[in-house]
Amino acid sequence: MRKAINNLSVAMTASLLVACSNPTASTSEQATGGAGPMRSSLVNATIESSFSQAIAACANYVVSGTSLSSLGSYGFQPSGSKYIIALENPDVLGNSKVVAAPRRDECRVTASPTNFRDNNTVASWVEPALIRADFEKRLRPLNEYVAETYFVKNGVAVDLRRSSGGGGTNVILKRQ
Repeated sequence: MRKAINNLSVAMTASLLVACSNPTASTSEQATGGAGPMRSSLVNATIESSFSQAIAACANYVVSGTSLSSLGSYGFQPSGSKYIIALENPDVLGNSKVVAAPRRDECRVTASPTNFRDNNTVASWVEPALIRADFEKRLRPLNEYVAETYFVKNGVAVDLRRSSGGGGTNVILKRQ
């Protein structure tokens, strides 16, 4: 019995040494046995595309009051005053959603579900989407050390806020 255990441990040690010396295996594959990284990102390129389209439509709504109905051409469905698209996502159980919801002088875009590490990823999609929609990025000094970013189109300033919680990431565009 003891000899069988020693032989087993030698075989396991040898296989671990081979796995660790394999230069093509990533650290996450070694740590998870090739199953991929734990807590992988819940967002992908399809979600990014829909989120960027919703950001551009919301920003134009805030500047000129144009309807969000243009999102219908990208697959968004109206639901009350909101526009929603449900996207198949192999990384989550069920679908991912992108929601654009206009209000008086603001518009909120939500991507869900997202995990904590996705918040910065989703937030990084906002600026390029606004620049593609012909907005100009500007800085507003708050004090001698800190400046706030805002965007301008046709002389109208749009303030940008983000929040997260409840499994989603929100971006709020508000007219100044």
